[in-house]
Amino acid sequence: MKLELAPEDRTKLERWLKGRAMSDKIKDRARIVLMTADNRPTSELMEILGVANKTLNLWRRRYIEEGLEGLLKGKTRPSRIPPLPTEKVQEVIALTLTGKPAHATHWSCRTMAEHVGISRMSVNRIWKEHKLKPHQVKVSNAGSLKSSTMSMASIWSPLKEMDP
Repeated sequence: MKLELAPEDRTKLERWLKGRAMSDKIKDRARIVLMTADNRPTSELMEILGVANKTLNLWRRRYIEEGLEGLLKGKTRPSRIPPLPTEKVQEVIALTLTGKPAHATHWSCRTMAEHVGISRMSVNRIWKEHKLKPHQVKVSNAGSLKSSTMSMASIWSPLKEMDP
């Protein structure tokens, strides 16, 4: 493959190879472009760099289409794991904040995962993203909250009457 390299691009690629700031991946990409521009055979490049022909062609084409900027970034790919549905995330949050499992004081990631039907790591991610700590969530039923409010009011009202 014939590749025309501008003198300023050659200088920059050679600087990338000598410097410490660039990662090994980017240095390999720079070597591919430089060696191709020097008319080295593809088989020699494959042997020296330890890469497949497909990889050589990818970075050559990327340089031709996008220049040096194309060598700096890889293409983004979609995640292999689809994101959790919003309903599941909301269910985990709601259960964490409002309820507790039977025979336990708070949710563990395993009991929550089993209850909701997702992995324990997904539960951990949800809790971390929303800064939830189930062992620190105080869940009280409405009756005890109402009675404690009434008892506080009964303590407060006589004190209020005593103020001049």
